[in-house]
Amino acid sequence: MTAREMFENLGYRRSSDIDVIKYSKKLDYTFYWIEVMFDLLEKEIVLDDNGYEAYIINCALLKAINKQCEELGWI
Repeated sequence: MTAREMFENLGYRRSSDIDVIKYSKKLDYTFYWIEVMFDLLEKEIVLDDNGYEAYIINCALLKAINKQCEELGWI
């Protein structure tokens, strides 16, 4: 299974730019969303939400993040 498939199974949508791969998910019954961004130039992962709240990274999300890093050749 690819990283894209793993993120999609978790309800994330993928978008990409020349230097960023971004997965976004709107949280149910709220105005909040979560983004997991892969900065291809800096080789960094940015986790962001629009609520300035802490959120949990469960094992399935961590596996998807690791898989994307593996596919990018970062690990």
